[in-house]
Amino acid sequence: MMKTKYVECGIDSDKNLHILFLGIDKTFDVERQMVIPVLCRDLMDELYNFLYHFNKNRIFCNEIINKIYIKGFGKDFAAGANIKEFSDMLWFKPEKMARDRAYYFSKLGQETLLLINQCPRLKEEAIAIINGFALGGGWELAMACHKRIASSSTIFGLPETTLGLIPGWGGTQWWKLFKNKIDKEKFTHYMKTGSFFDADEAFEMGLIDGIKKDSLDSKEKRKKREKLIAASRNRHYSRFAEKMIDKILMNDQPNFIIEDGLKYERQIFSETFIYQDAHEGIGSFLEKREPLFID
Repeated sequence: MMKTKYVECGIDSDKNLHILFLGIDKTFDVERQMVIPVLCRDLMDELYNFLYHFNKNRIFCNEIINKIYIKGFGKDFAAGANIKEFSDMLWFKPEKMARDRAYYFSKLGQETLLLINQCPRLKEEAIAIINGFALGGGWELAMACHKRIASSSTIFGLPETTLGLIPGWGGTQWWKLFKNKIDKEKFTHYMKTGSFFDADEAFEMGLIDGIKKDSLDSKEKRKKREKLIAASRNRHYSRFAEKMIDKILMNDQPNFIIEDGLKYERQIFSETFIYQDAHEGIGSFLEKREPLFID
């Protein structure tokens, strides 16, 4: 067992490595007395360092690993990046400093997820075990894995355009590596509008490899989930951010190289970050109100 401030790892009897995240400090909501499963910068730093050394040595606790199971925060896989950290970066002056901070924030997330996707493939295979919410950076992390198994009660989505932003940890890129056929039109529509979707739809779109029945799911919970998904499809989203996603998608090259795609995404992400829509989207999120984007 290995445990740092935000990341906990251990191996089972079959020599599979299990990676869990710990919600403490910045991810703890004092008012509601609950852990908010967000991927703060410190967590991503720790995860990057662990994965870097694991990939370099290909062992954990002197054992050769068969598979890697990434479980996020457990009950909820991950609800995305820490929006408060977005806000902190947003107000840096001059604008170039804010843009640079956004660029390196995106670079950290992308390079961490790239270590997952490109872990040595002799025996190892990274599998995301998804429960609860897999949103924004959390869903990007799951997409970077080689396989995804989701609970039947999971809610997925890339809601960045409702913040006036675009996905910045590979959300516009990872799906291109999937072996199975992806419903590109529906998936990119949901990405551009920030809409949520459930496990059944994720499976139909080719985004996940399997669904496990949630034994605790109830009729009441299903109705609540349906209401949340429906509400997400009526939220305001940034048309400017939508155009930036289109710009990225139109930049696809015949011989796709994931590193090139990620680099272009973070360039656009950092540019989008300093526009008025980002200020409005992030501000409205923290103020718990609907954003007022200018079309």
